[in-house]
Amino acid sequence: MKLEPGQRFPDLDLPDHTDRPRRLSEIAGGDPLSAFRAGLGARFTFPSDPDGVWLEKVAAGCFHMKNCP
Repeated sequence: MKLEPGQRFPDLDLPDHTDRPRRLSEIAGGDPLSAFRAGLGARFTFPSDPDGVWLEKVAAGCFHMKNCP
């Protein structure tokens, strides 16, 4: 999967902090999403990709990301 500028981000199905599968669209509820965690102690859901299944597919041109393959 290669994302291009202006392309819609895929509606991924990822586990939340309680390990419950959640779609990004379900979490967003129509609001914009951000792909980073702004700080510790935040009180909102953080989807995770512990096996790196999606990271490899969507992390194009991410040489600065330590988790990027």
